[in-house]
Amino acid sequence: MAPRAILLALAPALLGAAVVAGGAADRIRPPLAPISADRWQPRPGDVILTSADDLVGTQIRRASGNGALYSHVGLVVARGDGLAVIEATPYGSGTVAYADLTAFTTDPGIEEIAILRPRAPLDSDRLNREAARLAEARIAFDYELDADDDSSLYCAELVVNLLREGGLDLTGIRRDSIYVPMTGERDVIMPNAFANVSALEPIARQSRPAR
Repeated sequence: MAPRAILLALAPALLGAAVVAGGAADRIRPPLAPISADRWQPRPGDVILTSADDLVGTQIRRASGNGALYSHVGLVVARGDGLAVIEATPYGSGTVAYADLTAFTTDPGIEEIAILRPRAPLDSDRLNREAARLAEARIAFDYELDADDDSSLYCAELVVNLLREGGLDLTGIRRDSIYVPMTGERDVIMPNAFANVSALEPIARQSRPAR
């Protein structure tokens, strides 16, 4: 089987092109409606899966195969006296960074969002401390998608590592064989893999109305 390239998700120049190509439509779209409080009360350790319909999101879902829905993942953590999402993305600073919880879950580019929660209790203090350490260190985005090297991190790798720090071992999470430009074939944890982890309980799901 021919390798499934995800060059658009890796090459910075093409990422910029994807923003230009998809951004014009995104700018005029309303934000995704917030998930109501009776369906979701966020807490540290909640996994947030999102699906974007831009060029990068589409390529990531195609690379995941099996009709994958989700192209990005972040994790709810405590920051100061509130909650935030921590993520690793090539956009913006290109590092591990905090994102505003409301902005992350209502972004106009999102087509669908799913919230998953660990079924077993987590050590949220350890999880939050490790999140703060990684954000302060500004760990670079992992363009090689190497889930076994913590010197740089991509979104799914970051979430797996933080959940492990909190006491949830996702060592057996599905990996897909992906061709990474200038690196070759690599077994990669794709964002959609979290949707099929039995240790995570689906809490809420929200989709943009059909156009």
